[in-house]
Amino acid sequence: MRPFRPLVLPLALGLALGCAGTQSATSTTGTGGLTLSLGSDSFPGYAHVWVSERKLEGSLDGATWTDLGALTGSFDLMALQNGNSATLLAGGSVAAGTYHYFRITWAAVNYADASLPPAYVETAAGLTADLGMPTTTVVAASVAVAANGSTAARIMLSGQQAVQARTSTSATSFTFQATGQAYDLASCARVTGHAGTSSADLEGVEVFVETVDSAGTASILRRAASDAGGAFVLEALPTGGLYYVVAQPASAGTAYPAVASSALNADSATTYPLTLSFASPSAPGTVVLTVTPASGSAEATWAELRQSLSTGGVGTQTLITRAQTAATSTPLDTDGATFTGVYPGSCTVTAQRSSGTATTSATSAAQAVAAGASTSVSLAY
Repeated sequence: MRPFRPLVLPLALGLALGCAGTQSATSTTGTGGLTLSLGSDSFPGYAHVWVSERKLEGSLDGATWTDLGALTGSFDLMALQNGNSATLLAGGSVAAGTYHYFRITWAAVNYADASLPPAYVETAAGLTADLGMPTTTVVAASVAVAANGSTAARIMLSGQQAVQARTSTSATSFTFQATGQAYDLASCARVTGHAGTSSADLEGVEVFVETVDSAGTASILRRAASDAGGAFVLEALPTGGLYYVVAQPASAGTAYPAVASSALNADSATTYPLTLSFASPSAPGTVVLTVTPASGSAEATWAELRQSLSTGGVGTQTLITRAQTAATSTPLDTDGATFTGVYPGSCTVTAQRSSGTATTSATSAAQAVAAGASTSVSLAY
């Protein structure tokens, strides 16, 4: 594995903006201003995930693409979570209309340091390796730009499957399979919160914003990790949604019981403050998941622990308390995920698998997690 010199700061993205291409039949006559930024969810197990972009396009209909400018920037996705972002377009003049898609073309060169790979990861354990990138990533959107108006939007990359490790007997490779969506910030709420105990701030707590459908199934919409002061920011939450904020802090030797907020009715594009307070910790348990068969080269698999939680004293919901991308092992032909720092109790384990166009899941029976013990779970597709 070649050694890499770390980059310290994201490269500033300076763009020459224009409106090339043919407008679709759904466009509006004239132009408007678009400010477009890039944000990312957190995802555990990585200290840095660097990517390089060279081009951004928008589409009103999914068929005709308009060049929005030449991207020549390299930045760390782990620095773009918890309320941080990178500006891609700064009020650029674009064709008016409702943009239903944005397309990012990834670069084959590192613009900050050409001696480094265009994309690479550094794991929390210190392993540094190339990150295999697709040619492009397309994200869905519903971003309306009015003629002579101005719109601020953000592309958010999902942390559910952003980076998948693929391990053979000789080496570990990493592939980038992130999905995402662009949100009109004028129609989005955000949560600013604090994670801590009665006496201490908790750093590195991964906090989820979740929705629950009519069948009672929870899904993670957004995730961020708390900073050294216990603060976290969860953004780009579409208004009109009912959300739950959930976290289960853990460290090498301790685990805290999971906590869920009351249902948050985000009825306006404002900031909602929230405090997550955790009780005394316990010695943790471990959950080891094996999924067969392994993900294909165009698939990604991630694992979730689900637990019945009191939602702020107003009932209970089965919510996701931990989630991480699984690693693919060959020639064993399995995907696997190990959850450490699990608070003792009962949970179920769900494996989610995405092909890019569809997601399927498999869920275990209830599992008992004991302090100091490891629980093994196997799921098959």
